[in-house]
Amino acid sequence: MLQKLPVALLLILWVAGCGSGTTASSTSALNSNSMFAEFDLPDADGSTHEITVGPDGNLWITQMMTSKVIRLTTSGIITVFPQEEETHPHGIVFDKLGQLWITLQDVNALSQIDTLTGREIQRISLLKPGATTIAPHGLGLGPDGTTLWFTGKYGNQIGKVVPTTGAVTLYPLPHADSEPLYIKRGYDDNMWFTEYLGNRVGFITPAGIIHEFDTPTPESGPIAIVPDSKNNFMWFSEALGHAFATVDASGTIVEHPVPTATAVLAGLGLDSTGSVWLSYQSPNYIGHVASDFSVKEYAVPTASAVMHRIILGPDGNMWFTEISADKVGHVVNTAQLH
Repeated sequence: MLQKLPVALLLILWVAGCGSGTTASSTSALNSNSMFAEFDLPDADGSTHEITVGPDGNLWITQMMTSKVIRLTTSGIITVFPQEEETHPHGIVFDKLGQLWITLQDVNALSQIDTLTGREIQRISLLKPGATTIAPHGLGLGPDGTTLWFTGKYGNQIGKVVPTTGAVTLYPLPHADSEPLYIKRGYDDNMWFTEYLGNRVGFITPAGIIHEFDTPTPESGPIAIVPDSKNNFMWFSEALGHAFATVDASGTIVEHPVPTATAVLAGLGLDSTGSVWLSYQSPNYIGHVASDFSVKEYAVPTASAVMHRIILGPDGNMWFTEISADKVGHVVNTAQLH
């Protein structure tokens, strides 16, 4: 079931260093600048989405349209784990036991994957009797390190799964057609989520009580959300609001526009110092947020990449996925930008 492939690696040394590019296959050299290195993934139509760091120190990625999970080392070695066709994996997370879980959006299930073989260990159906779709999208880990929480993108629900028993609990959102996308354990141990069409962010308590907050900007399209435990709030991105923002448990939201007024934001992540990084769907930028909330925008080498997620990698650099280009890239020497 395994398929191991070489990858083209273009490493550009930071600023004053000497650039050198090496390729492990016949793939042509990538476009480049002094900021980024990018890795080609094997499927041109894979729709490269989510990314997380495993306990093995590697990056794990979902390719939604080709139904694959990919393991990527920081040196560029790729292992492809094909999943059942048309299951369309999206969310991906490791629990505290080192077990890998993904959402299967088009078959309304969660799946546990063997990290050595890529085979499915177990599948948990999320549909209740009479339901037709939930479309599990985002996936997060609860405070206990084992309970899984997910967003039902088209089912308009937040869900909780206890893997040891297979118990599934669904919590309908108060407003119809909210399209919840991402979910993350918060600084307060509640599970925070975004509502793309509802233009809200919210959290659900361990007891299942939902709190929602409207964004100040109408039709802002919130997407990514991550905790800031140092400052006791959450950061989130607004795809259509051309901004990033903070929110706390009282519902206080502060929005910060990015320099490009027409920008469509996607991912948001914190580096090891707590600095915020942004990935853009358009234009082709990665943004770095300074302590005064000003943003420096950097062009990614590959044109029309359509960035999706950005996270802190195991090497201390910020790693991001490119949906349209089907690449994974990283900032070269993240620490020197602080």
